[in-house]
Amino acid sequence: MVGSRSIRRLIAPVGALAALVFAAPAMAQAPAVTVEQGDGFATVSWSEVAGATEYEIERAPASAAEAGVVVGRWLPTRYRTGELTFADSGFVLGESYRWRVRALVGGAARDWSAPVTQDTLEQVGPDGFLTGFERSGATAFTSHEDEVELVEAIGRASRRVAVQTIGHTLQGRPLQLATVSTSDRGRGKRGHKPKVLILCTVHGGERAPREACMITLRRLAFSHDRWVARILSRSDVLIVPTVNPDGQAIAERTNSTGQDLNRDHILIRHPESYAVSKVIRDHRPNLIIDGHELGTGADLSLLWSRSPNVGEELWSLAQNHMTWGWIFGTAAAAGWSTAQYPTDRLDNWESMMQNTAGLKNAVGQLQESPQNSGPMRPNAPTGSPQTIRRRVYSHVWGFAEHLEYHHRNLRAIEEAIEDAEEDNEDNRGPIYLDGGRDVPVTPPSQYPITKVLDPAPCGYRLMPEQMQVRAGNAPGTEPVWTSETVARRLAAHGIEVESVGGVAYDVELGQRLRPLIPYVLDPELESPGRPLGLPNISMVRAQRLDDRRATVIVGDRDSGVPNRTDRIGCSINDRITDEQPWTSRRAFLRHIDRVLDEARDKRLIDRWAADRIEGAAERSGIGS
Repeated sequence: MVGSRSIRRLIAPVGALAALVFAAPAMAQAPAVTVEQGDGFATVSWSEVAGATEYEIERAPASAAEAGVVVGRWLPTRYRTGELTFADSGFVLGESYRWRVRALVGGAARDWSAPVTQDTLEQVGPDGFLTGFERSGATAFTSHEDEVELVEAIGRASRRVAVQTIGHTLQGRPLQLATVSTSDRGRGKRGHKPKVLILCTVHGGERAPREACMITLRRLAFSHDRWVARILSRSDVLIVPTVNPDGQAIAERTNSTGQDLNRDHILIRHPESYAVSKVIRDHRPNLIIDGHELGTGADLSLLWSRSPNVGEELWSLAQNHMTWGWIFGTAAAAGWSTAQYPTDRLDNWESMMQNTAGLKNAVGQLQESPQNSGPMRPNAPTGSPQTIRRRVYSHVWGFAEHLEYHHRNLRAIEEAIEDAEEDNEDNRGPIYLDGGRDVPVTPPSQYPITKVLDPAPCGYRLMPEQMQVRAGNAPGTEPVWTSETVARRLAAHGIEVESVGGVAYDVELGQRLRPLIPYVLDPELESPGRPLGLPNISMVRAQRLDDRRATVIVGDRDSGVPNRTDRIGCSINDRITDEQPWTSRRAFLRHIDRVLDEARDKRLIDRWAADRIEGAAERSGIGS
């Protein structure tokens, strides 16, 4: 496995590699220390001191005569595997520092190691494309106006980058998508290369990820190092630096209507989530990384899709291989602490991006950094430049490591997606209306499954008026907003809908987005696991197509023909739309003819059975 430290080896100039790592000889009761530079951080590693229960990491400017300050504490609980590493981040990039480490044995401090002095790496990319955060010395975040200008400037200056405005917020701010590709075809909707989508700052007050998104974009756009060339040789990278521009402008979690946009990826009622959904539909990324921040916790907290509707292999790859097997390990090697993000959310957690990504047959990953420094990073007050740098550069590392994982495991990812899509198109297996897969933590964070459809229905039927339903603000409240219609929102997801003579609309489950469809249309999504109801799932309550009666019945006329089902579980009765009013008998009988022709093509019926069903339809009086 290759982590950030290996990435630095790949991009270091030939002949300069040895200068990146310095080893200091051990002193009495002192560890031997090495320091290795990364983008915005330094990995400090040391040898074990017998009996040590804690280690302290000190940093000082190389030119300072006095001792430095303790910037890190290492405890045995930092990693699962006990690496003696610490990612120090918070210093001014490009300057020279010295590091020391000492052990604490039984609470008593032992000798400091000999110091290791190094120059840190400067910002990656041309100076003319620095973010407002970088230009301010980490004392301020980049403004919305500066972000828009910077992203557009990178798009103009780099032949690899295409910038699109994919939508506008209610307050008129643009939503930008930057696509990085070394192929002109790759920058179109259906490029030949696999895609990775990085989303940042859907919660407006969580500003560090967007800085990391812009820094990552700049590196991919301009760098000629071998790592960037290798990543872009197999993948196109799509970046939305700010999913919630209105909220970001005032450091507010929600958008201007008060909606948490990371609970709107199923209903897509708001222009921001609606635009992101169309990007996912058009580009079908293999991997979606969603950058966030939380109050306190490990350097990076991660979470994947847990819905039991997600394909077994796709879920296992995201949880067991990518996160626990790869990212947690490479993070420890680089010195970043990791944890699983807390999972309990009562406002319909299925609509969080990492879950919706899985429902759309992608590997989804939530990536969070803590805004507060915590006891493991002393002398870095919350809100200080030191802490803000750490918040940003931990995300830079995380985005790069997920790109590395995607590159190294592309075939396994594609196979898991192909298997999931094949099962979905065959409408294979039960449908789960609630619950989540268990996660490997102690105590387990479980979301029990209480509602299962087994066998799965054929699909769902909507009335014309349901297709025109819009969501919006409550009467008398501000601001005034209205969503797109259900028809347009289904299309924005990429859900296939078939018109039945204009009197109804059928959504079969035998399609790519099968895992998502029940959370959008099922009429019985209420569950004991949803005490807040359905604030962020269920567009409309559609009719289930699950007619398992023994014979084909048209209206109230029994044909006596066995009601057989096709390979995706749709019965002949499911295909017959006889519950709705038809404007003419002729139109209804044409519909019956189409159903019978299809049933004969699938060898569900013969000519004799078709005649019996047609006779029942004629006697039903429907459309008269």
